[in-house]
Amino acid sequence: MSVSVAACAAAVLVTGVAAPASAYSTGRTSQLGVAECAYDINERGVIVLKTQLYRNGRSEPLPGGLTTGSLVNNRGHVVGAVDGQTALWNGTETVLITPVAPEDAWAFVTAINERGDVVGTSSGLDGTSRAFLRTREGVVTVLSAPGVKAGANGLNDRGQVVGYVFEDGVQVAVRWNKDGSMTRLAPLAAGAGALADDINDNGQVVGYSYDASGNGRMHAVRWTRADRVESLDPVGTTIAGAVDVNRYGRVVGSLALDGSSQQPFVRDSAGPTRVVPLSQPGNVEVLTAVNDYGTAVGCSYGDLDEESALVWRS
Repeated sequence: MSVSVAACAAAVLVTGVAAPASAYSTGRTSQLGVAECAYDINERGVIVLKTQLYRNGRSEPLPGGLTTGSLVNNRGHVVGAVDGQTALWNGTETVLITPVAPEDAWAFVTAINERGDVVGTSSGLDGTSRAFLRTREGVVTVLSAPGVKAGANGLNDRGQVVGYVFEDGVQVAVRWNKDGSMTRLAPLAAGAGALADDINDNGQVVGYSYDASGNGRMHAVRWTRADRVESLDPVGTTIAGAVDVNRYGRVVGSLALDGSSQQPFVRDSAGPTRVVPLSQPGNVEVLTAVNDYGTAVGCSYGDLDEESALVWRS
């Protein structure tokens, strides 16, 4: 489960008209009636919103004194913040997540697995950043090499982590293996930038890649091997990014077709990419997470910065 690129995608809002009906997916998109974005969903159907949980059709407070939320696992562990400080409710207590280096100013958690391990990025005011892993026992490991700008975005139950490093000014998608070694993931074009956002227990990785160095177009991509990358974009896509993949290979993200608003997409392990219909015509909408039952959540952005939680069910 991961939200880092979802947040990035939400910041790159593309407005326009809705996609043609022929591009729509099967399934049903609905709004929860809550004026907040939905960031994550677990296999029990618990949804994390910005300032609350949504369970069995009802809202409830975040646990452990968290003031905002972002991630949840099946054990009910919730990642969020306490008054702006990144924190983890581990079912017993709320643990503050501190920067991993004295010179860093803040740390963000971007994924949690079923053990309760988390990964994220620790950053300094000078623009430096480090990818880190924190186990449920509290052991913190810096994954990236000293002096390398990097971040961690996704984590599976096998202990594999995905994210990015910068090499010679180019953002490179990478996987950190359980033994601590790092594997580079091939971009769509040699020398083009890429980022890995999530990894499932089968080792499938999703994220984005440009199709050329410089001003290439950003594609939603899936890696089935480190050297095997494929674009998930349907014909006519102008920009896209994949943010989450479940155990069965269902990928979610957002895209903009030519002349259309940014809207969600779903791609299963087999078959074409399906564009999810807008729940509210004229809005900009994204999906942020999908659980192993295939239910996805996200956000609808309307006029005047209005937000509403989305749920998509197949």
